[in-house]
Amino acid sequence: MAHGRIGTTIRLYIHSCLAGRSADPWNGRRVSMCYLQGRCQLMRFQHHGPAQLEVPSPEEMRFQKHGPAQLEVPSPEEMRFQNHGPAQSEVPSPEEMRFQHHGPAQLEVPSPDEMRFQNHGPAQLEVPSPEEMRFQHHGPAQLEVPSPEEMRFQKHGPAQLEVPSPDEMRFQNHGPAQLEVPSPEEMRLR
Repeated sequence: MAHGRIGTTIRLYIHSCLAGRSADPWNGRRVSMCYLQGRCQLMRFQHHGPAQLEVPSPEEMRFQKHGPAQLEVPSPEEMRFQNHGPAQSEVPSPEEMRFQHHGPAQLEVPSPDEMRFQNHGPAQLEVPSPEEMRFQHHGPAQLEVPSPEEMRFQKHGPAQLEVPSPDEMRFQNHGPAQLEVPSPEEMRLR
């Protein structure tokens, strides 16, 4: 039982010696590094090879994981460069961020007039007047509200621009001989 316990302890020392210390796994009691030192070194060699006979430094450990360029911790600027490329070495300004999203024309916030221009075209840079709005809907003849006479003309033609007199109305209905009312004598002669 004692031999099994010592063998287990030696195997555990393979990892604890790497940290420069050793501990009893059963009661937490610290023991001397010279305890079974030779056996511990031999076991470490068998498991990890000759390069592991000594505890590697933090720099060597970092080298093994990340390669030679990682021997030193990269600065925040280098980390940003690796993630975003050389143009991102410095934090972009709000204007640069806007440029990346919207293109060069958006480097400055457009004015309300420019926004209206983009949505409606150059004729809409200014708000159209009521007359212009009426023109767009009804054509050039509607730029001004037509008078009652013009409205009557449009519906009835040029002869209706003025209201005809009673005589004219009688003429239209009965002909030219009816322009005047005949006297009783004229009626009797007929």
